[in-house]
Amino acid sequence: MHYIAGTRIRVSAIRPGGPIRPGMTSSQIRASSPKRSLYTKHRELLKPDTDYTLTRIYKDQDKVVYVFNSSDMSRTELQFDTITDAERFISELRNENLPNYDDVYKNMTD
Repeated sequence: MHYIAGTRIRVSAIRPGGPIRPGMTSSQIRASSPKRSLYTKHRELLKPDTDYTLTRIYKDQDKVVYVFNSSDMSRTELQFDTITDAERFISELRNENLPNYDDVYKNMTD
């Protein structure tokens, strides 16, 4: 698990495929690129240009629930099939690459 409680995210208000304008940061340009997202429904549950903090992660039957509190004190619960899906969602919002922990664990010795 790469992202833990206290992780902050922000959903950009720029819609995918939007025009590139002077003064945009590289993260805004990446966010506006026409790449396909598997997490469109999750993104729609979060308000654009609002800061969110991951406050809780728990298992609910066969789903994993990530709870985010926004800067305006609202609470949003997002359900994912696996922790890996949740991690990919957060990394997509933060424009980060997730480390490959499988390789790290394979190379560990006791």
